[in-house]
Amino acid sequence: ETGFFLSVSIFAIFFVGKTQTTKKIAKMLTDKKKPVSIIAFDPVRKGSYDELISFSENNGIPLSFTVNEEDLYFIMDKDKRRKIIDLTGYKTIQKNVVGKLKGAEKVILLPAGARDDKVRNYCSEFSGPNVVGLAFTKLDEEEAVAHMFNNLIYLEQPLCFLTTGLDVNDLVIPDTDTFFQILLEGNICKTKERKP
Repeated sequence: ETGFFLSVSIFAIFFVGKTQTTKKIAKMLTDKKKPVSIIAFDPVRKGSYDELISFSENNGIPLSFTVNEEDLYFIMDKDKRRKIIDLTGYKTIQKNVVGKLKGAEKVILLPAGARDDKVRNYCSEFSGPNVVGLAFTKLDEEEAVAHMFNNLIYLEQPLCFLTTGLDVNDLVIPDTDTFFQILLEGNICKTKERKP
């Protein structure tokens, strides 16, 4: 659970399910009785967080939404719970905010299908202090995942978690057995039967 004990900023290479992943992490922490709140920051897509509002109300997880960067830092200072920050998908804004979030641990969210050059270029722009690791989403959509392991080795970053479907509970904190099972047997998240 590296990266989930302080504030965590979630930012991503391109459309990979940041908001859905934010909900999954918040639900996992809440289920473990660890108080958490969500901050959604997107100055471009104003009003696009209806699904987070509904999730927040249904699960009793506090949500703040802001389009103003100064408000983001103010909210972070006044809220003493663990915070998950769902950052906008626009890279220039991400770079500016991530550079200023000195105390927040940063998780780089990547789609399991992203290939080496895109992953490495993106990660090189966002490497630095407080990046606690990588997370891969949409593992259930990939047949082969060897490139994912190749990127983990090349980037020398730990794997924080995987998402394996659309459900809010489809979050895996990979232990050694799961990690090596996927590596040796192929994508078990793709091949397993999903129960309705």
